[in-house]
Amino acid sequence: MHLRFQTWFPFGIQIYINGKEYLKKQLRKENIDFKNYDNSITWVADIERAQQISDKFHEKKWGKVFDHFADIVNVYLPRIKEVFGGNSYKWMIEQSEYASDVLFKDVNELQKCFPYFIEYASLCQMGSNIYTFFGRKLHGLCQGETVSDKKYLWNQGFRIKFTLDKNSLKMYDKTSVLRLETTINNSNAFKIRNPNKHAKKKWVPMGKSISNMYRYAEVGRACNLRYLNSLTSVDRDKEMDKEIEKLRKSIETKLSTKSDSKPRKYSGFNLLSDFSCKVFNAVLNGAFQIRGFSNKNLRGILLEQKILSIKDHSCIKKLDLKFC
Repeated sequence: MHLRFQTWFPFGIQIYINGKEYLKKQLRKENIDFKNYDNSITWVADIERAQQISDKFHEKKWGKVFDHFADIVNVYLPRIKEVFGGNSYKWMIEQSEYASDVLFKDVNELQKCFPYFIEYASLCQMGSNIYTFFGRKLHGLCQGETVSDKKYLWNQGFRIKFTLDKNSLKMYDKTSVLRLETTINNSNAFKIRNPNKHAKKKWVPMGKSISNMYRYAEVGRACNLRYLNSLTSVDRDKEMDKEIEKLRKSIETKLSTKSDSKPRKYSGFNLLSDFSCKVFNAVLNGAFQIRGFSNKNLRGILLEQKILSIKDHSCIKKLDLKFC
């Protein structure tokens, strides 16, 4: 953590607390073994207890803790209390970051999935999806701008970020940890039950008071879980990959239903080989758009481009291509 003190009136104080460092100190106090990298815990002996400590972070009486810090750094505070009636600081939440870490066994296990998460976020998660992550419903009166971007940092990894109404949701990898992080800058974009005991209980815009920290935690956790649940739609078993794999394998089939007929074997067709790609590029020749092409036309183009030699002239016949 660090503390910044304004040395002129009204003697403002800014305090930054890192929840991960707080968790590490608590684990050390309870003699629970763990491994960490930078600002992330990659392994912990008692993960259930670590989760319990994390869940109670926002329940701590931070107002009293901050008052104690203020008494230490501001030597004028007794005089200020005397002049202004004994009032202390009013603590507000300027920015809140709620992170959810998914721990993988090692870096390789995470990298088996992470590229698919990046691809899915780039192609499928936008617009109405971003509203859903933040617990919002998209309707005709919505004026918020949704922004999604991705960034690669050579020494930190790949980062996906979604932004709505100055609030953001990020996903990035840190060694073997997949981190989801919700940052709240505009608290009014979310709702909270009116905490006033004498007022009507209804949902009102969430303020920045430190007493609302429990609601910040609820909102941040819900946003992270919505995004994690959306990743269950990622299909790692690509249908196209399966079809290509089928074509690559050789097959045998009978030409007739007679029991004495011999099966005919067909060799596999590798769509991703260099020769096949050159054949398909020749097929896409604009001269064939009107009348189509035959094997003879295709062989002529391949011979002209020196892709097919005279010895390989018969190879193209095996493709048996003829389109109209």
